[in-house]
Amino acid sequence: MFNIYNKRKEILGKEKGIRCRRGSKNIVFFYPNSYSIGISTLALHRIVEITNEFGEIGFIRYFLEEHQGEKNIFPLDDGIDISDVTVIAFFLSYENDYFNVIEALRGMGISPLAKERKGFPMVIAGGVAITNNPEPLAEIFDAMFIGEAEEAFRNFLKVILSENDKECVLDKLSNIDSIYLPDKVNIDFDKEGYIKSIKGRKAKRDIYNNFQKDFAKSVFFTDLSEFGETYLIELTRGCPYNCRFCISRTIYSPLRFADFEKVKEIIKEKKDIKKFGLLGASVSCHPYIKEIMELLLSEGKEFSLSSLRADLLDDEFICLIRKGGTKTITIAPEAGSENLRKLINKGINLEHIERAINLSLKNDMENLKLYFMIGLPFETWDDINDIVEVAGLIRHLENKNQKRFKKVSFSISTFVPKPFTPLQWASFSPVKETNEKLKVLRKKLTAKGINVIYDLPKWARIQAILSRGDRRITPFLFKGKDEKSFTTVNVNPSFYAERERKVDEIFSWEVIEAGVEKEILLSQWLKYRKEA
Repeated sequence: MFNIYNKRKEILGKEKGIRCRRGSKNIVFFYPNSYSIGISTLALHRIVEITNEFGEIGFIRYFLEEHQGEKNIFPLDDGIDISDVTVIAFFLSYENDYFNVIEALRGMGISPLAKERKGFPMVIAGGVAITNNPEPLAEIFDAMFIGEAEEAFRNFLKVILSENDKECVLDKLSNIDSIYLPDKVNIDFDKEGYIKSIKGRKAKRDIYNNFQKDFAKSVFFTDLSEFGETYLIELTRGCPYNCRFCISRTIYSPLRFADFEKVKEIIKEKKDIKKFGLLGASVSCHPYIKEIMELLLSEGKEFSLSSLRADLLDDEFICLIRKGGTKTITIAPEAGSENLRKLINKGINLEHIERAINLSLKNDMENLKLYFMIGLPFETWDDINDIVEVAGLIRHLENKNQKRFKKVSFSISTFVPKPFTPLQWASFSPVKETNEKLKVLRKKLTAKGINVIYDLPKWARIQAILSRGDRRITPFLFKGKDEKSFTTVNVNPSFYAERERKVDEIFSWEVIEAGVEKEILLSQWLKYRKEA
């Protein structure tokens, strides 16, 4: 049996930072996964930090902990009667956590359907997955935050403090452009199931203009996080590259950097912190990244970086991260062949990969990890075999340098088409085909001594359905993520996953004004198809 009190005692005994509290209005911050994952998510830290500015508002954290195959609601900061809760706020970074939202609300005795809930608590959400496409959850949440929520959430809290009626709150929220209110939108479908029109109030992706001086950082500190006992700093937001599969360029633009002087101030201030984690989609692009690493070393700190570009690595860079305690160099070629990397506009070639490996060996990096995708549009068996060729290159370079990595890992994921990218028109590769490719890769890579990490393609298919779905898939969320559930609800999974979208199709995520021209994305998709 899951023992809440022992778990709470263990976590709170190790955790340092902001303490949660009760107030005249109370918010439950619910991360629908384990504590170790949730506490590693800077979005949770950021929103708690903002809420802490409002002394009248109380806040407590809930998670979902798995024990003996069952998921248990875990109120970390002591339980609270639902009658004393004004808001339940969910953090959604991953589509597959949608099922956990349903489970969480049911476990709290709250109807998951917005139309069945009267009065408080209101149920809201934000996060990358929500910004990408809020429609699959349109019948679940009362309101959803689109884009960077710092300013919108502050305004939301002001509304919560000023009103004691849920309908009045929702009415005032319609004045905040970046809050999506599903009840304010009507979507009409034709007889074939395609969207005919979207009418009503759309939401605009929010951009936080004060990021340079006011960036996210840890407000909780514990060795139970996925990063261990590490103080996190969001060093960059956005990405300067145009990878055709990736959402970072569109939903996090423009590219911004944390102010160097402010970062320096934090590092010097945190004298009791031994390790820092520098986060962002393009950390290695920060104009002062080397100076920041040198500062950390001079202060006797260890550090890690969340992402590295193979084309930006040089001897000095590798030497610095090695001195900072990094034992594993991680790069993301994404595809094995030059042709496929060009199609997805990755901007990395075999020469960059080879140089990164040579520099890693020279600087005595212990481990090497590479990220690849399979199932990309118009992928061939030659592209798959080229992933194996990269493994052969690594072994060749080890022999040439007369050094070996302790461990070489290839993390292989299945490509999932994402909204607001040029590949949003692409079809999801059939699971059977992807499984065959994965089987061949595992066999050939294992034979070369490569550790293969992978997710099952069937779960990627679920993600593909959810990421480009609409509110008609809600019944599926209630049945659980087993694919057999589709036979019990009126949802055709192939319509959302394996189907290539028509060039003139209206998408469910067009309820969002993301600040990217659809025509530009389409031209990139047509170019991809032509060059494939």
